[in-house]
Amino acid sequence: MARPFKPLFAPLTNAWSDMLLGVEGKHKLINLRVLASYASSRGIEPHQVDDALLADLEIAAKAKMLPRPVQLVRDIKLIWNAYMGKSPGWPAFALTVVSRRKNPSVPLCALSPSFQEDLAAFMNRSSNGGRFTPRRKGPRSPKTKTDVQQKVLQVVTMLAKRGWAVEGLGGLKDLVAKPALDVILEEMWAEGAGAECGHHYNRIRLLKGIAKEWAHCDVDILTLLKEAERAFREKNDGMVESNRAKLRAFTDDGNIRRLVNLPSNAIEDLRPQQPTLGEALVAQSALAVALLLVAPVRAKNLAAIDIEKHLHRVSDTNCYLVFPDHEVKNHINLEYPLPLGTIDLLDLYLKVYRPLLLQEETSALFISRSARQKTEAELGAQIPRFIKAHLGIHLNLHLFRHLAAFIYLKRHPGDYETVRRLLGHKSIRTTTMFYTGLEHRDAFTRFDAIIDSYMSPPKGAT
Repeated sequence: MARPFKPLFAPLTNAWSDMLLGVEGKHKLINLRVLASYASSRGIEPHQVDDALLADLEIAAKAKMLPRPVQLVRDIKLIWNAYMGKSPGWPAFALTVVSRRKNPSVPLCALSPSFQEDLAAFMNRSSNGGRFTPRRKGPRSPKTKTDVQQKVLQVVTMLAKRGWAVEGLGGLKDLVAKPALDVILEEMWAEGAGAECGHHYNRIRLLKGIAKEWAHCDVDILTLLKEAERAFREKNDGMVESNRAKLRAFTDDGNIRRLVNLPSNAIEDLRPQQPTLGEALVAQSALAVALLLVAPVRAKNLAAIDIEKHLHRVSDTNCYLVFPDHEVKNHINLEYPLPLGTIDLLDLYLKVYRPLLLQEETSALFISRSARQKTEAELGAQIPRFIKAHLGIHLNLHLFRHLAAFIYLKRHPGDYETVRRLLGHKSIRTTTMFYTGLEHRDAFTRFDAIIDSYMSPPKGAT
């Protein structure tokens, strides 16, 4: 059961309570309640909100020692503006949000209509290949489109910093044509003198894609971009040390055993005869862990699981979790058979606990209390919190993929091909690059055992 709302400053007036009824999302509601409580304490109704009130709220938040008061007020402003004009009865006053970035990007509206149209066409293209050899299927996700647009605007901003009249850019091909391309590369070089930089590397990769697939540039341009890509590429391929450190907790077989049994142990503590919303979230987290243990998919795919689309039920004892290639990062079909214990947990969640969250029809597996499909970020916060509370171990969603490889290679050293198939890697090089080091400890253990076999027994021992 959700905890009752306790106002920070004063109980909400009727006007504030009525206005917040239409707010969806826990984070948004919590932030706006802070504003509503503060405004109510000063006798200010929603239609009287202005920038001065938010400035006073920041001072009051600091006095109450609330965490990150500046960010709190900024978030409130952004949420307020997002609801303006979209929610009936919301005051038509936009709060001022000042950008804190030292070098803000050139806004899209500052560029020519032809550039905006060309960028939109590039983001909405359905295939990179020819008629008979398409390289990808399906439309790009909104997240991908946003990322592409941001990177393009960052590149345009580099031109603007060098005094370039960016409003004169006619389309994407102008970014990969000289002399504009030379100016962009010079600005990147000036920022780090060609040092390894993931941000510049990704921008160069985007420019190379534009040059090759959109502008059809000549070999000289493509060669220049390949050289820049090589200069900025980060050389520390493989798993980062922070993830290796987290995996060390699972060198203890006891911790692996505790994690594997966590879903069933968590479910045993629930009361399916009298289910509650809180228990529904526990069951949801337990199911997510159970699925990740047998199907170590990426967080994006986990959050997107659709009961009708991705769960293929063959019989009461046979069920598969399936993702078509166009929904997977490297465009490989994934198909995982679910063990009977996971199927039983899935059935319990669908029959008893998911209906408590279901306020309107949806086929999404992981839903919020408002029946909205949970995002990758929401599950990325919920599941590690669940594991930490029960096991005292920090394990984020992506680390499940590393853990799957780690557990398998403990039993089958060197069998990278099976790991490649399990994780859906396209290249065996990716698998070996990430997981070769995981076997070092076991190799040393086996070597120590050999050395021990040659050692003489202690004096006096029989």
